[in-house]
Amino acid sequence: MTRKIMLMLTMSLVCLAIVALTYGDLLTQGLQKMRFDGKQDHSISLAEACNMARNYQAKIAPGEVIGGYFGEDAIAAILLQEGTTGLRYYFGENDDGSRHIILVGVDEQGDDLVDGLLADKSGECPPFCSKANVLNTPQMTYSVNF
Repeated sequence: MTRKIMLMLTMSLVCLAIVALTYGDLLTQGLQKMRFDGKQDHSISLAEACNMARNYQAKIAPGEVIGGYFGEDAIAAILLQEGTTGLRYYFGENDDGSRHIILVGVDEQGDDLVDGLLADKSGECPPFCSKANVLNTPQMTYSVNF
């Protein structure tokens, strides 16, 4: 996979985590009807992403984790396992109370490949954040330039 595809997958994963935290109940509805062929379009606009990020960040205390980073090697290793059509994430919590996202491969039946590779240990934001942008800094405004 190219670096650009891996970057897009990483960004999609971050957006999915934000969506899940904000709209978790809606995501569990209709699960029986979902296909797991890896061809689903999970894309959203930057405006939608900004709105979701602002909504979530408005509800948490300053300094709480707002995102995380998974390197392309970790994501590729899971995606390149035989039979993997996508990723699923689970929210977890360490004994110290810190929250984490656990990544696992998913097959075409929608089953987790728990005997395969798993990932966690993301680079949490904060402290490992991008420079200020419309997703990680709620005060910034998003505008479209044509």
